[in-house]
Amino acid sequence: MRTGFRLQHVELVCLLMVLSVSSPAMSQPDLERDIKECTAAKTPAQCQTALPTCERVIEALAKALTVPMHDEHYRTTLNAAGECAFQVGSYGNAERYFRTMFEHARKLHGAEHKDVAESLNNLAVVLGAQGKYEAAESLHRQALEIRQFRLGAEHKDVGESLSNLAAVLGAQGKYEAAESLHRQALVIGQLRLGPEHPDVATRLNNLADVLLRQGKYEAAETLFRQALAMSQKLLGAEHPEVAQSLANLAVVLEGQGKYEAAEPLYWKALAMRQKLLGAEHPQVASSLNHVASVLLRQGKYEAAEPLFRQALAMMQKLLGAEHPQVARSLSNLALVLSRQGKYEAAETLDRQALAMVQKLLGAEHPEVALRTPNRTEIADSAA
Repeated sequence: MRTGFRLQHVELVCLLMVLSVSSPAMSQPDLERDIKECTAAKTPAQCQTALPTCERVIEALAKALTVPMHDEHYRTTLNAAGECAFQVGSYGNAERYFRTMFEHARKLHGAEHKDVAESLNNLAVVLGAQGKYEAAESLHRQALEIRQFRLGAEHKDVGESLSNLAAVLGAQGKYEAAESLHRQALVIGQLRLGPEHPDVATRLNNLADVLLRQGKYEAAETLFRQALAMSQKLLGAEHPEVAQSLANLAVVLEGQGKYEAAEPLYWKALAMRQKLLGAEHPQVASSLNHVASVLLRQGKYEAAEPLFRQALAMMQKLLGAEHPQVARSLSNLALVLSRQGKYEAAETLDRQALAMVQKLLGAEHPEVALRTPNRTEIADSAA
């Protein structure tokens, strides 16, 4: 997703003149301040403060849509609100903003406009974050087709669509297809954005992730380290993307049995996310799971269990009762309970996790097979 641009001063003055008639409850200075606050919000903290303001602005602009010049301002504000909601983990609200943006763009421009592609892309990203992978894949493919037709095969926005489509394919276990698209997206990013760019670092992370899922640990570790170094150089020592890179590197180290090296990276990513994103955020819950996982692997069961419970509760609250991340949290908690001899409770949770994964991802998803050793251990212990 890309952050919406700021309104030009002359356009904003003209807009406020019309809105002063259609929205008498909001004075011109108030609306001007609110528009600037909404579209200027970039960090999670700024977004948390700006979201109520964005809602007011959207309501005011919607009343003025009979004037053609307002359409672009309305789209920009919806985009800014959607990106802010996504940043703070409010995926339901982000989906609402991007759906409105998509419907507005399609009504205004038709089905094959670049603004339609952008709104499809953003909506698909939010659906993917909610575990709605099939719906997300369909929208990403639509956005990619429009962008390739309108912009050409090597445009930077085409690279963005390729990367996002690859991510949702990887989430569905389609690793070979995902790897191919990630490589294409990386090449386009390096060509159009340069060898060092935050989006290039993200694409290195994404390619490394799908390599990791295929068990290609050494290649994945190399790319994760490149992505981390690039993110730290370009974004600074404390940034959500840096936290993601730290967590990713820790995952590949953990997968190679390097638990002592992985654990401090997990703790650092957790602390950074809590500071930047707040105490309750899907990425914070993910970090709690990571820390608990590496503690579990080191036999620190009593320390791991409360972190798994905290992560599960947060996932259920933020993502809903049925989500792939919730299923993973249930499975993790089941395993640590089993290791402590709490077999009955462990088996109950493990059955719930398996049923949820099969329902959400399908019985043939690689994640079902990956859970087999844990399920076997829990079942044998319970028996």
